[in-house]
Amino acid sequence: MTLKENLEISGCKLTKPMKKQHLPEKICVICDRPFTWRKKWKTVWDDVKYCSERCRRAPKKNKDGK
Repeated sequence: MTLKENLEISGCKLTKPMKKQHLPEKICVICDRPFTWRKKWKTVWDDVKYCSERCRRAPKKNKDGK
């Protein structure tokens, strides 16, 4: 049995990977920079707010931007 047949039997989809310019983007709530989707975020993409661990640990901004 080939690898392709094993993947089809196990339910894995064989699709072409997305090109980097077509990946979804978000804006970091701390640094206001855009960041793109990462494979490790595929199950929690809707919950991702920060571009990096540094921004996640940073103090939150006030509504006036300070």
